[in-house]
Amino acid sequence: MILDSYITARAIITAEQLGIAPLNMLKTIQHAHYVAGKQVNQTEVIEGLAVELGLDKNHWQRAMLANQGAEQTKIAQSRQLMQKLQVTGYPTLILEKHETFVKLPHTAYYGKPDAWRQLIDDYIH
Repeated sequence: MILDSYITARAIITAEQLGIAPLNMLKTIQHAHYVAGKQVNQTEVIEGLAVELGLDKNHWQRAMLANQGAEQTKIAQSRQLMQKLQVTGYPTLILEKHETFVKLPHTAYYGKPDAWRQLIDDYIH
């Protein structure tokens, strides 16, 4: 088994550049992997998912090629943010508001959905 998320990261970046919401591409990739059992680390599988989302195959191929290595930049940015926010575990929830990032203390709110909603509401208002 090969675990390689670089191609999926690049696919999400590319999809966004081509007008597909990043979360839609992520959801499509996760469904293909976890539900349909597809090998999402294979170029042709990712390409098929992009086409399913309405993108032109040739345009997708050119964009993916042009974006080769783009995921490395995003990974470096994520690592810098993780270091800044002292993130060491998974999952970590980070809220962004006006270009300010806040690490959310989600574990303190397990089983307390009303308090969690209030916390989020307080942060965003």
